Amino acid sequence: MKLLKRIMVLALTLSMTLALVACSDTSWVYDYDGNQLPSGAYIAYTMEAAATATTHEDIDPEATDLFKQTIEGKDAEQWIIDEAKMLANRYMAINNKFEELGLSFSEKDVNEIDQALKVSWAQYEPLYTANSVSESTYRMLLENSQKENLIFEKYYGTGGIEELSNDQLLVHFEDNFARVNIFGMPIIQPLEETLTEDDAKANEELKAQADEYVALFNKGEKTMNELADMAMHASDETEHDDTNLEDVISDDEDTKSYLKKDATSPSETVVKAIFGEMKDDEVAKVIADDKAYYIVTRYDVTEDEESFEEMKDSILFDIKGEDFGTMVDGWAEAMSPTENKAAIKRYTPKNIIF
Repeated sequence: MKLLKRIMVLALTLSMTLALVACSDTSWVYDYDGNQLPSGAYIAYTMEAAATATTHEDIDPEATDLFKQTIEGKDAEQWIIDEAKMLANRYMAINNKFEELGLSFSEKDVNEIDQALKVSWAQYEPLYTANSVSESTYRMLLENSQKENLIFEKYYGTGGIEELSNDQLLVHFEDNFARVNIFGMPIIQPLEETLTEDDAKANEELKAQADEYVALFNKGEKTMNELADMAMHASDETEHDDTNLEDVISDDEDTKSYLKKDATSPSETVVKAIFGEMKDDEVAKVIADDKAYYIVTRYDVTEDEESFEEMKDSILFDIKGEDFGTMVDGWAEAMSPTENKAAIKRYTPKNIIF
């Protein structure tokens, strides 16, 4: 009888121990109807949320302790926890929608993920491994990002649920993008409120030089790239003649780039002038802001059909990116996972190693 009691006590003790172990399992953080978010993914999202917190407008940039700050009425730690949960919900919502739409990775998708992993893991491995985030977990996050891209294409791409036509893309492209070649010649900034007489004279000479460059291009005597190289060497002690141009990319076609109407670089003043004062006529012009004189040439965005094809994804995202983001946020907000409170407590933002 005593032996039986001892066996029963042992069994009861063992069951209680197993129950305690089960309760303290921190290998997962959120459970979505049987699909559990691994702790590594949660840590990665906590790291992302913490990084976002450090640049939030509510944070005092002079503060030395992030966790003594408040963000949007919450203490910083709680804000980061809530933000990490939102990212976790978004991750699972994307996985669910990917499966719901019957999507799968192509060989091209897998290759892109492999390449992204190779490049980014080499750079961030020390940071992630210090926080117990494995390479396989990091790959899961990259796969989730690729799934989001494919869902976007499924909605708005060719043959998509809400497909946008080529004509719609082209109209938006012409209205919101400029194709340019541009380089800047920095002006001298005043050390006090006003420039010295010598500095003011130097800036006047720089403006005259910029005007001369524009004239050389418009007469067809120099390419934009040759002029940019000349400007770069203008302060060299040795005279810069045409022999120095042998290694310069002379074909401007190789350095044309696209500029968005709402861009802030090189400055709002320059971007506004390009869209408001320049036409697609391949004539160079000097545009100035308070930092530099810029030599700019604007071209027809539709002159190169191949480039338009390459830009389609960017144009499509420019039109529908915000709507899509709002839709994904809605999917995420509808998620109601079971929380593993022990894991949330263990993986507090305060334990993150930066």
